[in-house]
Amino acid sequence: MTRKAIIEYKTLETSDFFEMLKRSLLSKCSIMRKYPHIYAFSLRAYYENYPEIEEAIQKSYSKTSNASEIIVFEKIDTSIFRKDIDLKSMYSEIFYAVDGYMLNKYRSGQIIPAEIENEIAELIDLWKKIYTERED
Repeated sequence: MTRKAIIEYKTLETSDFFEMLKRSLLSKCSIMRKYPHIYAFSLRAYYENYPEIEEAIQKSYSKTSNASEIIVFEKIDTSIFRKDIDLKSMYSEIFYAVDGYMLNKYRSGQIIPAEIENEIAELIDLWKKIYTERED
C-alpha cells in the first residue's frame, strides 16, 4: 500500500529533497484518506507503549527507515544545501519534527489529512529556506 502510493506520487523520481518530502507527504495523506482505519491502526502500533509490541514495531520501522534514508541520500542533489549544514543532522531533525507533529495529532485525535498536508507543507517550505543556499 505504501509502496504503491510512493510510486503513484513519484516520490523518488526527483533529486530535489524538499520536493521528495512534499511528494512523500502527499502519498501518506492519500493513504490516510483512502484507508483511514488502517492508517489509524498503524499509528496506534507505531506509538504503542507496551514494551514487547513497541520493541517489535520499532525494530521493524528502524530497518525500513534506515533503508529509506540510504535511498534518499543516493538520489538527492546535495549541491543546493548550505555548505555549513550537516545533512544527516538535518535529515534527523526533520524526521523528529514530523514524528513529534504526528504524535501530537495522534494524541489529540486530530488526524485530518488536509490539515496535515497544509501544515507539513509549510514546514517543508520553511526548511527549504533555512537549509539551502540563497541566491542574492
